[in-house]
Amino acid sequence: MDKISVLACGDFVADNPSLVRISEEFQNKLNGSDLNICNFEAPISGEWKALPKSGPSLAQSPDSPGVLEKMGFNVVLMANNHIMDYGVDAFKATISSFRNSLVVGAGKASEAYSCKIVTVKGKKIGLLAFCQYEFGIIESKSDSGKTGVAWVNSLDIPNLLKNAKEKCDFVLVFPHAGLEDIDAPLPIWKQNYRKLVEWGADAVIASHPHVPQGWEVYQGKPIFYSLGNFYFDVLGGNDYWNKGLIVELILGETIDFKVYNTIFSKDGIIKFDYSDEIIQHNEELLALLLDDKKYSGYIDEECQRRYRVYTYSILRGLGGIAWSNLSLKMIIRLIILSFINNKDKETLMNTLRCETHRWVYERCLIISNNNGK
Repeated sequence: MDKISVLACGDFVADNPSLVRISEEFQNKLNGSDLNICNFEAPISGEWKALPKSGPSLAQSPDSPGVLEKMGFNVVLMANNHIMDYGVDAFKATISSFRNSLVVGAGKASEAYSCKIVTVKGKKIGLLAFCQYEFGIIESKSDSGKTGVAWVNSLDIPNLLKNAKEKCDFVLVFPHAGLEDIDAPLPIWKQNYRKLVEWGADAVIASHPHVPQGWEVYQGKPIFYSLGNFYFDVLGGNDYWNKGLIVELILGETIDFKVYNTIFSKDGIIKFDYSDEIIQHNEELLALLLDDKKYSGYIDEECQRRYRVYTYSILRGLGGIAWSNLSLKMIIRLIILSFINNKDKETLMNTLRCETHRWVYERCLIISNNNGK
C-alpha cells in the first residue's frame, strides 16, 4: 500500500501571528505530508468576556487560523483546557475561522466525542482528541445540551475506541493532559495512555505540559507523552518552553515514526533543532522512562516541589488559614482572603477535580506519611 504521512505538532497560541514564520525545511515537510495536525490552544479574541475559572484565560489573534492553514495545517485539535475560556460564542467563532480544517475533540457532546474519519490513499484514519478534567469539559457524549471538550477519562472512551477501530484502518488519539513544566509524564498518564492502546489506539500523541516528555512503544504502538509547544508566545519559565517535538507517523503495513525537534525564537521563526544539547536531552528523557527507580524518584521530587502550591490552592478555595508549609506571602494573602470571606471556589474545584492536580497532591501526602511526618 502507499504509505501515508501524518505530521503532528504541539500547542499553538499566537497573539501576533504575523510574526510566525517557519523554515523552508519545515515548510517542505508540511508540504509533503498528507495530514498536518496541531493543537489550537485558545479561542480567537473578540468582544467576549472570560468565564469564571482558575488559572489564566487565554485568547489569540483572529488571524491565527488563517496563518496555520496557509502553512498547510488541515486538522485542528481543540480538546484542551483553554478553548472554552471565553464561552460558547467565542468557541463557535473560532471554529468558523478555520475554512479548510477538520476540528477534532470539541463542540456539542456528539461532536466532541465523535471519531472524525478521513480517507487518505484509500485508508480510513480515525481521529479522536480528549482533555483532562478542566473547565469546559463534557463528561459524557450523552450530555447533549452542553458545548465543550471531550474528557479523556469518560466512561465512553473504551467503546469509542472499540467502535473506531472497527470502522478505521488506523486510529490516532490526541490527549491533552499532564503536569506542566516537567520532563516526564506522571505515572497516572503513562497508565492511562497505555490503556488507550489496549482499547484500540494505533498511536497516542499527547500535549499540555508545554515541554517535551519523551516517548515509548507499547504493544507495538507509539506513545508520545508530550510534544511541548509548537508555538506559544505567552511567556513561560521553563528552559524547554520554546523547544518542541514534531512527530511524523508513517502509516503502512506497519506504523513507523520519526521525531523532529523544533525551536521557535523571539522573532517568531520556527525551525528544526539539530543541536547537540537537544539530542542529549532526548536521550536523557528516554533513559529516564526506562529506569523505574530514577523515574519514580524524579516524579516524587516534582510532586513535593508543588506541595506548597496545592496546599495554598486548597486553602484559598476554602478561605482557611494554615501556618505550616506556607510562605509568608501565601499566609498574608490567605489572611486577606479570609478576612473578606473571598472563597475562590474555582481554584478549589480545579485542584480537587482535575486528575493531574489531585494525583500530585495525593502523592505528596503519601510521601509525607511514609516519611513519618
